[in-house]
Amino acid sequence: DAGSPVETPSPTASPTTPDDVGDVDEQAILLEFYAAARGDEWVHNEGWSDPQSSDTFCAWFGVVCVSESNRSVKYLRLNSNNLLGVVPPNLWKLPNLQQLDLSHNDALAVSFEGIDQAKAIQEIDVSSTDVTSTSGLEATVDTLEELHMSDALPPSTLPSEIYSLTNLK
Repeated sequence: DAGSPVETPSPTASPTTPDDVGDVDEQAILLEFYAAARGDEWVHNEGWSDPQSSDTFCAWFGVVCVSESNRSVKYLRLNSNNLLGVVPPNLWKLPNLQQLDLSHNDALAVSFEGIDQAKAIQEIDVSSTDVTSTSGLEATVDTLEELHMSDALPPSTLPSEIYSLTNLK
């Protein structure tokens, strides 16, 4: 019928890709992190510096996904990699992130702002980074089992949020 309205997709809507988990665009989150942590200066940025060079971010340096069929970030291991700048709050939105290792990146500012979005996080290592705030850590009480923060806080500083993390080993 020529009189029927035709529905056209919104020009701002992006197509769903196998790397999207629900409403979360994990590649966009990783690229935001790469920019905020000055990825062009990393020791290893294979895949990150040219996202189109591989068919999935699961092949990028330091990224381990749940499985080949479930392209969702499970581990992010970028220790001792000359990360600089800041960790953006959106990084915590990776829905299946269980382990985050950003240790030994002395010039990286780490905040736990937004960590309440990290529903699967079990292990965090931010030793030898610049932890600027521990506010929000208590939101991980149900999942976080390991938290490494040596040489990341001013001497003699133990954040009060630590006391609420009853699952720490």
